[in-house]
Amino acid sequence: MKTYIISSHNDALLGMRLAGVEGTLVKTKEEAERILDEVLGKEEIQILVVDEKVYSLVEDRLLDIKINCKRPLIVEISTENGMTGSSHMTDIIKGSIGLKI
Repeated sequence: MKTYIISSHNDALLGMRLAGVEGTLVKTKEEAERILDEVLGKEEIQILVVDEKVYSLVEDRLLDIKINCKRPLIVEISTENGMTGSSHMTDIIKGSIGLKI
């Protein structure tokens, strides 16, 4: 089982590489889509880490993968300024039980 990161932030990518996680730096939606296709084609990658900007670039695709695919587990991380918006999971919790996080 491997973890892979797709990041738009060089420091996040470097930190994950120091922890032994392979990854790619992307700047555009097209790059993110291409790398995502490559990751989905590799059975050994079970965890995909994306930063907030990459998530926003390919959000619809990632949500589809979360719903319809067994792998990879998709984890969204914040970059240097922290999360700017609420996550999809936070919205679900708020809507279902009225809890503010």
